[in-house]
Amino acid sequence: MECLAELEREVEGYCDDVLTGTVIAGKLEVLAIKRHRKDLKNLDSFMFSWPHAYMACSWFPSLTFPRGVSAGELFELQPSQKTLLALLFGWRHADNPHRRRFSKAYISMARGNGKSPLAAGLGAMLFSHDSPYQPGAEVVSVATTRKQSMEYVWIPAGEFLKSVSSLRDNIQIRRGVSEIEYRRGDQTVSKFYPLGSESNNLDGGSYHAAIVDEVHAMREMHRELIEKVETAMKGENSLLIYITTAGADSSVLWKPEYDYAKKVLRGIVDHPGYFTYIFAMDKEDDPYDETAWQKSNPLLGTAVSIDRLREMATSSRHNPAKRNQWERYYCNRPVSSREKLIVPELWARGNEEPEIPAGAACFGGLDKGWRDDLAAIAWVFPLENPDDDETPLYGVKVRAWIPSETKRDLTKPPFPELIRSGELVVTDGDVTDHRAIVKYAVDWAKRFDVRSIAADPSNARSELTELVDTHGIPVFEFRQSCDKYNEPTNALLDLLAEGRIRHGGSKLLAWAADNVVPKFNAAGNIMPDKQKCAEKIDPIVATIMALSESLFEPAPEKSVYENRGVRSL
Repeated sequence: MECLAELEREVEGYCDDVLTGTVIAGKLEVLAIKRHRKDLKNLDSFMFSWPHAYMACSWFPSLTFPRGVSAGELFELQPSQKTLLALLFGWRHADNPHRRRFSKAYISMARGNGKSPLAAGLGAMLFSHDSPYQPGAEVVSVATTRKQSMEYVWIPAGEFLKSVSSLRDNIQIRRGVSEIEYRRGDQTVSKFYPLGSESNNLDGGSYHAAIVDEVHAMREMHRELIEKVETAMKGENSLLIYITTAGADSSVLWKPEYDYAKKVLRGIVDHPGYFTYIFAMDKEDDPYDETAWQKSNPLLGTAVSIDRLREMATSSRHNPAKRNQWERYYCNRPVSSREKLIVPELWARGNEEPEIPAGAACFGGLDKGWRDDLAAIAWVFPLENPDDDETPLYGVKVRAWIPSETKRDLTKPPFPELIRSGELVVTDGDVTDHRAIVKYAVDWAKRFDVRSIAADPSNARSELTELVDTHGIPVFEFRQSCDKYNEPTNALLDLLAEGRIRHGGSKLLAWAADNVVPKFNAAGNIMPDKQKCAEKIDPIVATIMALSESLFEPAPEKSVYENRGVRSL
């Protein structure tokens, strides 16, 4: 058992190094190891079995990576991975060593640290090589969609299984029905298949193991999927594994699981059957402190390149959206959905007045809010950059309207100053003045070359129709989704950081910019979150839409609007 003894020395050595600070580790990883060491001193209901730990750790080097940068290489575990696996599978019930202690696991690490290969390897092991082996085992991989579940876990797991010579002839991958079978003779003894929110075979399941990938990306629509998977874990040796990176504090499924995992580690909740191991930077760590990156990136220096992390860190320093993604995906710590998208110092970089020639080309964005509230039009002008011919500057001008009988108190700041500046116009009545908006756009088109105006047709249909049908001004339907806003929002932040935005110190835009908080979708795409902002952001939203037109103006597409000059996605 020399190999077993070697594993014990390596794992215990890693634990010692974490606890003494020789290995730089976050507080949550330290707590996981302290829990393990504490439990070793209080053996009662449970025992630690090095043979079972060895069975799990020795499985992975039998697998060969089929593709990617590691194609053809064996799956060699790093000390941190061996420790995680040994602690998860080594703990058993004292009265029955064949029964594992943990029935549920929460594992988290930064992106790029082998999370998906580890998930695929775990699924393959629990399907075909569990200790003890479970005849008739059903194993599932779970993700937001069945396609994602297949791509990141199920397909790699099948490829891993086919790379094991002793199993190859017994594994049948039926891609047509997305099922892997483990056969002995004519008998199917195990099945492995992917699940997603659109799967229709959720009822009546009885799973030996489930690998839930990227729970941070799951939304309310995935709640039923998770609940049905959890209730289908019926065997006494079943194991449900969550393996993920960090999410946002607004995540309805990830956040409660993450909070519970931390409570278990901190001893607030006594749950002996719940395993948790989290590689993450601590809350007080500077996200740009390279010495702390090891905490969230256990494979730093092997699978994770320090140069690559430096590059991403640099690009995120002056872009709040990218900083959010940097902290979430690479520092592996939760991000707030209520942080400001545009910090004042960043916005102030564009205070210089733009020099806009008469008749210059420009692009518009119209954001029309509630019928009795603020509406805004922004214009973006691509301008010559005297310092660099290949990187244009962008001038921004904005105008907003509000009805006099609005529910807002227009005598309180910032409204009096905005009204005096002429950037905010008060119109008669209790609803947004459609005519004032159209007249302004038409007058602007007489002074400048208006290429197009972007707007959401759901609340600006009448304006769009009149601009096109009566005045011949091209318009673009800009739907309100993270997918549409992601590129222009990031572009605005990058251009501000580069000093290539010129808004002339607009008070209206500065006020709106200070109000913006971001919203992220499951894919990490970003948009301004009107629901979470304490005050109005319409002028900035209009600016982002106009900038999108300026940067990414597509060729006109054929649609039902073609003859009316409307482009539609």
